[in-house]
Amino acid sequence: MSNAYTRSKALGRWLGLWGFPLIYLGWAYLFWRPIFASGASVWSFPNLLLFLIGGASPLLAGITLAGLVGGRQRLRELGWRLVDVRRISLRWLAVILLFWPAFDLLMAGGALVLGVTDQPLGIVWDRVTTPRSLAFLLVLSFVFPAVEEIGLRGYWLDELQKRFDPPVAGLMNMACQRFRPLYRASSTSSTLRLKPSRSLLPGRPARTHRVRRRPPPAVPIR
Repeated sequence: MSNAYTRSKALGRWLGLWGFPLIYLGWAYLFWRPIFASGASVWSFPNLLLFLIGGASPLLAGITLAGLVGGRQRLRELGWRLVDVRRISLRWLAVILLFWPAFDLLMAGGALVLGVTDQPLGIVWDRVTTPRSLAFLLVLSFVFPAVEEIGLRGYWLDELQKRFDPPVAGLMNMACQRFRPLYRASSTSSTLRLKPSRSLLPGRPARTHRVRRRPPPAVPIR
């Protein structure tokens, strides 16, 4: 057991600071590239499974490296930091809870004043009443962000701040995230677009794959 622990720590030291983007990006590209190449629906099997497995790359990288570098103690520390809300002051808790509602109200007011729309606020009921659409939005809004928080902010940003100033560490963290294959959800519940990150490179157009709802069959008029 001691030999295995020693080897794991040696591996963690060998990977160093850049082990996280290596695992984080490599895992995502490994499982999302077949989706880009297939041209098939993201909802089809096995594309949906590949999408979910590839999306777990921040969690995999963070937990793997935390375990290699610090063992169970580092994993317990990482888990406790993620759930201990007492670390957040009341002022910052208010900012966290009120930022997006205030931002949405500000944007809605701007749209109303500029005449962009006369109904800046509204609920798209088909998103919250269709089970598949609601499940996808919940996963996209809570599960994926939680996975990213554990890896990107919970582990790697902490490691970056040990070596760099907070602004530099934040920019490096954001840059690493931008090199990941991107996914975007459209305004319709049946469409999911996956955009490979190579489209961010100059001279290469973006390539997207769309999942579209089939139109209803035509009904003859008698």
